[in-house]
Amino acid sequence: ATWGLLINRRLKSFVCLLCEAVIIPSHVISHVHNKHKDARIQVDKISLEEIVREEDILSTYPAIPPPNQVEYEGIRRAWGYSCPLCPAMFQRPKDVVAHCLSI
Repeated sequence: ATWGLLINRRLKSFVCLLCEAVIIPSHVISHVHNKHKDARIQVDKISLEEIVREEDILSTYPAIPPPNQVEYEGIRRAWGYSCPLCPAMFQRPKDVVAHCLSI
């Protein structure tokens, strides 16, 4: 909670309190630094890795099969587009294309 994140143990994922979005472990530091820069929060990488290991946090977005697309408390449902090469998610298709061209 000191980083503005909660753990949803059912989904085995971090949830950003402000964005109400699932944040995968590899994006936690950049998410906090870029999206919540004004909060001036420093995420300790070693502590983060320890929490991920102890809580068995998924390294990818949780898979929620279509018939079970239910709402989860604290998570805002959003529709988007995923990168076919990495776990990044985007709101617009053109952002996926720009992202893929940059990697």
